[in-house]
Amino acid sequence: MKKLINFIRLLSHVKFKIFKKKNIKIIVLDDEEKSENRILLKKHLKKTFFLTTRFYAINIIFLNFEILINTFKYLIRGNFSLSSYFASLIEFIKPKIILTTCDNSHHFFKTAKILHKEFKFIAIQRSSRDSVVKLSKSLKEIIFIPEYFCFGEYEKTFYKAIGANISKFKPMGSYHFSNFERSTNIKKIKEIYDICLIAEIPYKHNFDYDKEGQKLAIFTKKFSEKFNLKVVVAGKRRRNKTKRLIMGERTGTIKKGTFDTEYSFYTKIFGKKNYKDNIESQFTSYKAALKSKVVIGMSSTMLREMLAVGKKIFVWSSKKHLKFRTGFPIKGICLLRCNDYYEFEKRLKKIINISKQKYFSQLSNDPKKLVLYDKNKSTNEKIINEIEKYIIK
Repeated sequence: MKKLINFIRLLSHVKFKIFKKKNIKIIVLDDEEKSENRILLKKHLKKTFFLTTRFYAINIIFLNFEILINTFKYLIRGNFSLSSYFASLIEFIKPKIILTTCDNSHHFFKTAKILHKEFKFIAIQRSSRDSVVKLSKSLKEIIFIPEYFCFGEYEKTFYKAIGANISKFKPMGSYHFSNFERSTNIKKIKEIYDICLIAEIPYKHNFDYDKEGQKLAIFTKKFSEKFNLKVVVAGKRRRNKTKRLIMGERTGTIKKGTFDTEYSFYTKIFGKKNYKDNIESQFTSYKAALKSKVVIGMSSTMLREMLAVGKKIFVWSSKKHLKFRTGFPIKGICLLRCNDYYEFEKRLKKIINISKQKYFSQLSNDPKKLVLYDKNKSTNEKIINEIEKYIIK
């Protein structure tokens, strides 16, 4: 019933148009990361079409007789979702390759399942996906990725363990961080902070994640004051998120007011001058992290990225919600589960004072197995080389 209501609401406001673009070689399925995708696909933007897939963002539906007939064909076969329409539009456009950087998109999974024998489908990993392990069996069975440009070798082991239907893995590294490297000479970045705390709340979770985030912020503040250290907070939510069609309480991918909640909470503890906004295409979070001696957080993807590029990180969680959490893949000095501030202080003090060589020798695994990082060849370069195998013929 909910799907039907959403579909009726969608039809009530969209415009119907004839698709007129020609010579499309690449379709990006889900335009939620359009600004990041445009950096990645800079050389091929004239041949790229961004296909909006989210209910709250769709304002145009492309139709003609062929698309309409094929959509009904897939609906009759049991594909009761917008993926029937997306598959029909792809068949009409006939691109060389279909990409997504929303690698947990159900529309990508379902559309790829319909058309993977006819077209090349590639998902590029955007962020850590350990929470997938907590999904129900029925939701895990939806995962369908013909080819996955993932962070590192860890994803192979992880997804195979949960039985996900992924045909081919290609460890590439983080394309987000690669976009950042493209615009910034990271060798010139100097450490001016002692600690970078990653803002991770508010965040809807199946346990009280926000209370854990609050506790981590209080621990970090107490530590910095005791030892007279400089802290910077790397913001997550964007102040001026591009406004898209509002359906229910949703605007873009972030609920209204979450930036205000984040900003209010962290600036109250650390002050406005120590909070860095996450400004689109300016990579302020990466800059704050690289300018710090240690990066602290709970589960952010940036923890993995920073570890891979040689930064010391500290991953903390309380012991209270362990059965609800997915553990950080690397154990050792970087990881602590405790409820007591003094355990927190003892570990963080050790991490700050220890040399990088000793720090990395006390990890349970090579960080580059978690996120591949190659100083000589960027992730973006490797991805584009793979894409060009299919579009330049």
